[in-house]
Amino acid sequence: MVDIFNPEVSKVIKGMKGKSVLIYGANRTGKTSNLVKAPKPLVCCFENGLNAIDSIKNIKVKKWNDWTTFVRQLTNDATIEKAKELYSTIIVDTVDGMADLASEFICGVYGVSRISDGNRGYGLWKEYSQEINKWLKLLVNSGYTVCFIAHEGEREFSNEKGEKYTKIYPRGDKRVIDPVCDECDVIGYAQIQPLKEDGTETRSTLYLTQSINFHAGSRYPYLVRKIEEWDYEKLDKAISDAIEKEEKSSGVKAISFEQAQRVEQEREKAQKTETQKKDFLSLVNEIGESVSALGEREGNIEKYFNILEAELGTREFKVSQAPESQRAIVEQVYEAMKKAGLIH
Repeated sequence: MVDIFNPEVSKVIKGMKGKSVLIYGANRTGKTSNLVKAPKPLVCCFENGLNAIDSIKNIKVKKWNDWTTFVRQLTNDATIEKAKELYSTIIVDTVDGMADLASEFICGVYGVSRISDGNRGYGLWKEYSQEINKWLKLLVNSGYTVCFIAHEGEREFSNEKGEKYTKIYPRGDKRVIDPVCDECDVIGYAQIQPLKEDGTETRSTLYLTQSINFHAGSRYPYLVRKIEEWDYEKLDKAISDAIEKEEKSSGVKAISFEQAQRVEQEREKAQKTETQKKDFLSLVNEIGESVSALGEREGNIEKYFNILEAELGTREFKVSQAPESQRAIVEQVYEAMKKAGLIH
């Protein structure tokens, strides 16, 4: 329930837990092999990035419905508690693979060969973006550590003089890459390094701050510029160190992810209204009984339909036929009826 007199207060959370990151780069820069060392990982495979990595739990995604089912099971009220016992880190490998399936899905829904062909030649870009964002936001706002992997590409920019230049950028459609970048707390570019003098391999360097040559960055002003021979543990420490420096600079004390979860759970419990505490069937039955009582008195049933129209913009919504997934709508109708004195 929204209450401007009791707003939520943001908290800075230590370490990687609960954050979203995007790591991109060329092949063999350790993107997947490093990220699967995160706590309790589950990899969503849009491509076969685990062929050389053993014993990692993963789901192969071959069509868009596989992806939406994957996100639903991780975030649905009925399954999220069990899912979080099994998994702490969700790895999406790769973002451009996700984009390809989303495009295929939208084209199938609207019966066209290409997104640009839909909507009488104007394209189905809005529908495509909305479909991507719907599932992306659901996943990143559910309390997991979410790691996105992307390949290296290029994007063209213009400087203040209007001169065009290109820089290394995560590969993929901007309608997919840009929302992912917006959601992520950290964007890192993994770059291959020369061999050592003895001919042995040097692990890639992970760049974490913006450059004229490549895209990177974070929400943390004290995050190091780069991590040489990076791995998940080093990235976790770099973020923790950056937050610690920010604590000393600002005086604001960071808390652990577990502390933040407890605070949020206590807040949600305290804010839960009497309506929200009722089971769904009770809400439906109380509305039904009140509507039946109104129908027994001539002209009063119109009060109910006026509430539906005012709250939902339609008089056709059937509370008695609503599934539990529409609980929020039923609660809205219930509260409006209580306020109007139709439910006591």
